[in-house]
Amino acid sequence: MELLEAMFAKKTANTKKSEDDEDEARKKKKGPLQILDATREKNVGIVLQFMRLPLETIERSVRRFEDLNLSEDNLEGLLSIIPQDDELGLLKPYAAPDAPPLAQPLSAPAQYFLMTMRVPRYAQRLRCWLSKRTFAKRHIEVDESIKAMLLGARSAVASQNFPRILQCILAIGNHLNAGTAFREARGFKMSDLPKLTTFRTTDAKSTMLEYLVDLVERKNPEFHSFSDELKPLLVMKSIDMASVQEELRKLRSEVTAAATLIKALRDDVESNIETFLGPFVHLANGKLQTTEAMLQETNDMIQQMAKFFGEDPKRVNLPELIGHIAEFVKSYATELKRQRDRDERKRRMVGGGPSVGGPAGSNGSPNAQRAGVASAGGMSPTPHATSSSGATVSPQRAEYQQHVTPSSTSPPPLNMMSTTNTVSSYDGAFEPIPSAVFPMPRSLRLSERNTGADGGHHRGVGGGRNQQFWDDVLGDD
Repeated sequence: MELLEAMFAKKTANTKKSEDDEDEARKKKKGPLQILDATREKNVGIVLQFMRLPLETIERSVRRFEDLNLSEDNLEGLLSIIPQDDELGLLKPYAAPDAPPLAQPLSAPAQYFLMTMRVPRYAQRLRCWLSKRTFAKRHIEVDESIKAMLLGARSAVASQNFPRILQCILAIGNHLNAGTAFREARGFKMSDLPKLTTFRTTDAKSTMLEYLVDLVERKNPEFHSFSDELKPLLVMKSIDMASVQEELRKLRSEVTAAATLIKALRDDVESNIETFLGPFVHLANGKLQTTEAMLQETNDMIQQMAKFFGEDPKRVNLPELIGHIAEFVKSYATELKRQRDRDERKRRMVGGGPSVGGPAGSNGSPNAQRAGVASAGGMSPTPHATSSSGATVSPQRAEYQQHVTPSSTSPPPLNMMSTTNTVSSYDGAFEPIPSAVFPMPRSLRLSERNTGADGGHHRGVGGGRNQQFWDDVLGDD
């Protein structure tokens, strides 16, 4: 029987543990005492684990401003877990000198928060420390942005050829609007510049921009350099003026906070704060004063630039204004390259060989070919066409006139209104434009209602003293 029970009886496991084992398991199950919110405990714990520094080292480094122990990343991490007032309120009972001993230790995040309570002005120390570390790089970015804006505004006001291009556009528009309610305009909005690419001829084979580029290329190719003159202005397109000003304001606020902290901790010998932050505040103050003065000069120059283009300095949208100019410059350069490439291909087809350049209208140049001058390849001069009135006109004019119905009466002569915003008379000679080639759409009509407070939407447009300019642009060949 005993043998049978020993062989087949079910053995019962002894599940009862000793009291010592139960106490040890209970302690392991409890773990550290968590006072903070579970999510907050987790986030703070991640930052502390990433730093891999004992709390004693962090406390000593912040008290004494020991640069070697805390890197820039460490400072940013500590600033991201600064305790809030309500969290410190939960931990105050545990920070009291007469606090009873705890049955279990506090969690690492709770111990870190208690440490911050022992260091005077803990958060301010970290912020000023980080400001010192990052000031040089941030100030260079702000300073370079302001310099770029100042150079851009100066380039717009100092440009010699861009106002000439604008004068050509206005002269074309006034000629086409002769005899209409939109005649004799003294200016146009800069937002109309990009519309030249969509302002098509009556046969829809060309645009006003193409005609403008062709006109300048044949008569005054030196005007093309306006795009080079405006390169500094185009750089401003990528700069956010408001963000730059805000960043400069932050830098000034941080330097002021550092100076305030020096005064507050002057009696704290352990912090050594005057040696640590004093030179930084002195150097940063000097640099910021220079940058702030340059910003004021930039703002003044931007207002001057807005007036230069006939805009209201108080209401002008600077990014939009620069965007319109940048779009026009890009379209103009693209069209100029297209026309020159086309002329080069035509010249090669007649055996002229590669172009060697030269002044406008010289043999072998695109200008000479358009004007009918014999090239190096032996092209014979192209005779001028004759208009219905018997007057000799250029091939360019004849080419455009074939798309329009000749008018029995010519447009009335321009009588430009007087304005105080003028420039000296222009001596260039431009080919006239048939008035029916570019019928101005309402979206681009140059109306007096579009003129600015100073009488013109860009400087140097219109005026009795510029009558010679209009005669040169719109007079007969």
